[in-house]
Amino acid sequence: KMGGIGAQILFGAVVTLFTALIVQFATNKVAGFKPAYRIAYLASFLGLVAAFVTAPIMAIAGIGRSGLGMTLGLLIIFLVGSALYGWLLKHPSTGSIGIRKGILVSLIQLVAVTVLVGGVMLLFSLLK
Repeated sequence: KMGGIGAQILFGAVVTLFTALIVQFATNKVAGFKPAYRIAYLASFLGLVAAFVTAPIMAIAGIGRSGLGMTLGLLIIFLVGSALYGWLLKHPSTGSIGIRKGILVSLIQLVAVTVLVGGVMLLFSLLK
Protein backbone atom coordinates (compact mmCIF):
# COMPACT_ATOMS: atom_id res chain seq x y z
CA LYS A 1 0.00 0.00 0.00
CA MET A 2 1.66 3.21 -1.15
CA GLY A 3 0.03 5.48 1.44
CA GLY A 4 1.44 3.35 4.23
CA ILE A 5 4.97 3.50 2.84
CA GLY A 6 4.68 7.26 2.28
CA ALA A 7 3.52 7.75 5.85
CA GLN A 8 6.41 5.64 7.15
CA ILE A 9 8.91 7.68 5.12
CA LEU A 10 7.40 10.94 6.39
CA PHE A 11 7.44 9.66 9.99
CA GLY A 12 11.05 8.53 9.57
CA ALA A 13 12.05 11.91 8.13
CA VAL A 14 10.48 13.72 11.10
CA VAL A 15 11.98 11.38 13.71
CA THR A 16 15.38 11.76 12.05
CA LEU A 17 15.22 15.53 12.64
CA PHE A 18 15.60 14.68 16.33
CA THR A 19 17.90 11.67 16.15
CA ALA A 20 20.40 13.66 14.06
CA LEU A 21 20.97 15.85 17.13
CA ILE A 22 21.73 12.75 19.18
CA VAL A 23 24.15 11.55 16.49
CA GLN A 24 25.92 14.92 16.58
CA PHE A 25 26.24 14.70 20.37
CA ALA A 26 27.38 11.06 20.31
CA THR A 27 29.93 11.66 17.55
CA ASN A 28 31.35 14.58 19.52
CA LYS A 29 31.74 12.37 22.60
CA VAL A 30 33.11 9.33 20.74
CA ALA A 31 35.21 10.84 17.96
CA GLY A 32 35.96 14.34 19.26
CA PHE A 33 34.16 16.35 16.58
CA LYS A 34 30.62 17.44 15.80
CA PRO A 35 29.53 16.59 12.25
CA ALA A 36 27.43 19.06 10.30
CA TYR A 37 23.72 18.63 11.03
CA ARG A 38 22.99 17.70 7.40
CA ILE A 39 25.56 14.87 7.56
CA ALA A 40 24.19 13.61 10.89
CA TYR A 41 20.67 13.79 9.42
CA LEU A 42 21.72 11.92 6.27
CA ALA A 43 23.47 9.19 8.27
CA SER A 44 20.46 8.83 10.61
CA PHE A 45 17.95 8.74 7.77
CA LEU A 46 19.96 6.22 5.73
CA GLY A 47 20.29 4.07 8.87
CA LEU A 48 16.51 4.09 9.19
CA VAL A 49 16.07 3.26 5.49
CA ALA A 50 18.59 0.43 5.88
CA ALA A 51 16.52 -0.96 8.75
CA PHE A 52 13.34 -0.80 6.64
CA VAL A 53 15.12 -2.61 3.78
CA THR A 54 16.96 -5.15 5.95
CA ALA A 55 13.94 -6.27 7.99
CA PRO A 56 11.90 -7.69 5.06
CA ILE A 57 15.00 -9.37 3.59
CA MET A 58 15.61 -11.10 6.92
CA ALA A 59 11.94 -12.11 7.08
CA ILE A 60 12.19 -13.68 3.62
CA ALA A 61 15.36 -15.50 4.75
CA GLY A 62 13.48 -16.80 7.80
CA ILE A 63 15.45 -14.79 10.36
CA GLY A 64 13.34 -13.44 13.18
CA ARG A 65 10.82 -16.23 13.63
CA SER A 66 12.12 -17.20 17.05
CA GLY A 67 13.53 -15.35 20.05
CA LEU A 68 17.09 -16.02 18.93
CA GLY A 69 16.23 -15.09 15.35
CA MET A 70 14.68 -11.81 16.46
CA THR A 71 17.79 -11.02 18.49
CA LEU A 72 19.99 -11.85 15.51
CA GLY A 73 17.82 -9.68 13.28
CA LEU A 74 18.08 -6.71 15.63
CA LEU A 75 21.84 -7.21 15.84
CA ILE A 76 22.13 -7.23 12.05
CA ILE A 77 20.07 -4.04 11.75
CA PHE A 78 22.16 -2.42 14.51
CA LEU A 79 25.43 -3.36 12.79
CA VAL A 80 24.24 -2.12 9.39
CA GLY A 81 23.36 1.25 10.95
CA SER A 82 26.67 1.33 12.80
CA ALA A 83 28.55 0.62 9.57
CA LEU A 84 26.71 3.51 7.89
CA TYR A 85 27.68 5.83 10.75
CA GLY A 86 31.27 4.62 10.56
CA TRP A 87 31.37 5.30 6.84
CA LEU A 88 29.39 8.56 6.59
CA LEU A 89 30.60 10.41 9.70
CA LYS A 90 33.97 11.85 8.75
CA HIS A 91 36.44 13.66 10.98
CA PRO A 92 37.69 16.79 9.18
CA SER A 93 41.33 15.67 9.32
CA THR A 94 41.30 11.89 9.74
CA GLY A 95 38.32 10.80 7.60
CA SER A 96 35.64 8.22 8.40
CA ILE A 97 35.24 7.28 12.05
CA GLY A 98 35.08 3.55 11.27
CA ILE A 99 32.79 0.78 12.45
CA ARG A 100 34.05 0.65 16.05
CA LYS A 101 33.22 4.29 16.69
CA GLY A 102 30.08 3.87 14.58
CA ILE A 103 28.96 1.15 17.01
CA LEU A 104 29.59 3.46 19.97
CA VAL A 105 27.62 6.27 18.30
CA SER A 106 24.78 3.79 17.66
CA LEU A 107 24.84 2.59 21.28
CA ILE A 108 24.61 6.15 22.60
CA GLN A 109 21.77 6.85 20.18
CA LEU A 110 19.95 3.66 21.21
CA VAL A 111 20.23 4.46 24.92
CA ALA A 112 19.22 8.11 24.45
CA VAL A 113 16.19 7.28 22.31
CA THR A 114 15.13 4.49 24.68
CA VAL A 115 15.37 6.78 27.72
CA LEU A 116 13.52 9.62 25.96
CA VAL A 117 10.74 7.42 24.59
CA GLY A 118 10.40 5.71 27.98
CA GLY A 119 10.25 9.10 29.69
CA VAL A 120 7.56 10.36 27.31
CA MET A 121 5.53 7.17 27.79
CA LEU A 122 5.86 7.49 31.57
CA LEU A 123 4.78 11.12 31.42
CA PHE A 124 1.72 10.29 29.34
CA SER A 125 0.78 7.44 31.69
CA LEU A 126 1.00 9.81 34.68
CA LEU A 127 -1.15 12.44 32.95
CA LYS A 128 -4.06 10.01 32.37
